[in-house]
This record gives sequence, C-alpha cells and structure tokens, in this order.
Amino acid sequence: RVKRAWPELRIFDVEGDVRAADVGERRQVTATVKLGSLSTDDIAVQLAHGRVGASGELTEPAFVRMQTGECDDGVCSFHGEFVTESPGLYGFAVRVVPSHPDVQNEMDLGLLTLA
Repeated sequence: RVKRAWPELRIFDVEGDVRAADVGERRQVTATVKLGSLSTDDIAVQLAHGRVGASGELTEPAFVRMQTGECDDGVCSFHGEFVTESPGLYGFAVRVVPSHPDVQNEMDLGLLTLA
C-alpha cells in the first residue's frame, strides 16, 4: 500500500535559517509535506543538518526526526531543530522515508523523497 501511494507524496516547502552561525545557535526548520493517501503513521520526516562544504554539500550530516504539526486536507507541517556545534555555514535538507515498526532499516524499501 505504501509503495503504491508513494508517488503522491510531495515536499512543498522547507524553511529555515541559512545564514552563518555562531557556536551553540538553535536553528529551527519547518517542512510542508503533501501526504496523498498516506498518513503520518506511514512516514518519517527527517531533518539532515550539518556544516556546508566548498561545493555546497552537507559534510557529515546528522539526522533528526521532525515532529508533526498541523495537518489540513492531507498537507502537514513538520518541525525540527538542531544546535550548531561550531561557527560557520550550516545547511539542511529534509527527507521522507517509510516508517513501520516491522521495518528495521527505512532504506530497505527503496522509497525516499528529498528536498
């Protein structure tokens, strides 16, 4: 069921602070996700964050599960935060993966949506 419905899933918007950081700054990120026929129980929305490398890539990203916010007609907001560990440029990305208690590794199903 999740595999059939996965193409309906879309990340519409990701918002957060992208300016250079000082040590210990708390950064908040919000993502807006259209679930289609999936429910919030079917997915995990994860925030990848870390220092930004010379080519704009995240170097050694850490992942945090984002919390579900308001949902309206299959469109939900998700919220996550992280604390910067050193000064400099920090970046972030959002990914959605399947979530189920019987799945040991969320990447096993080959389903992933990125923004």
